Amino acid sequence: FVPPDFSRYKAVSRQVRSIFERYTHLIEPLSLDEAYLDVTTPLRDLGSATAIAQEIRSAIFEQTQLTASAGIAPNKFLAKIASDWNKPDGQWLIRPQDIAEFMPSLPVHKLNGVGPATAARLAALGVSTCSQLQQLPLAELAQRFGRFGERLHQMARGEDTRPVRS
Repeated sequence: FVPPDFSRYKAVSRQVRSIFERYTHLIEPLSLDEAYLDVTTPLRDLGSATAIAQEIRSAIFEQTQLTASAGIAPNKFLAKIASDWNKPDGQWLIRPQDIAEFMPSLPVHKLNGVGPATAARLAALGVSTCSQLQQLPLAELAQRFGRFGERLHQMARGEDTRPVRS
């Protein structure tokens, strides 16, 4: 067992954050080791979000000797899904034109907020993939899951209008 070193974690997190700040001011931290970055209008234009992600990941490794994963997508929800797709040291791209093809096969347990209890409730309805979830009417999802039903409806289609908030 290795004892935790939270001061070291915070110091490295600040190093990583300073790398992010080279590319955008729109950074929404989620934890010490995770953040959303909006590079729609980057500070350093490398031609694509994919190139920016690769350069950020390289800089993180050079400065900290830590690997990093990146998800590149048109919204926060899909970026989170993409970042988990090619861990521990990779990146994944979901382009806007790929959403309709990508989403149907995605298991519902990969959706934000769908834990074991919600997954079991969806399974009882015969729903284990986003394709099956897309077939349920919004009204039924709202009736069964309340406000989260609307969110399920949106996520099953790869929709997320939440902006990155610094």
